[in-house]
Amino acid sequence: KIPTLPAIIRPLTNLLFKHIVRTGKFPKAKTNRAMTPERGPATAADARARLHSALARFESDLSETASAGRPVRSGAFGVVSVEDFVRFNELHTRHHIKQIPIAL
Repeated sequence: KIPTLPAIIRPLTNLLFKHIVRTGKFPKAKTNRAMTPERGPATAADARARLHSALARFESDLSETASAGRPVRSGAFGVVSVEDFVRFNELHTRHHIKQIPIAL
């Protein structure tokens, strides 16, 4: 889960969000401790199941949000469009694909 940031910071993270969506590139940076899991799934099968479950929730939640004509309210980025949120998550997944073993 992405941590909720203080409201005063969100305009800055929203600018970063928009830059990433527009350019398709993430800046070179290290993540903070809150975003680094202490351990991952025990097996590749567990990881696969976790990813499929997360994708199903993501699709369901965003489909409902889009159908209602609402934007996404993010605790990290503020209010963003459903389309931009999906694009950001696509780019973020591609950004981390090298960390996912082929066995998945």
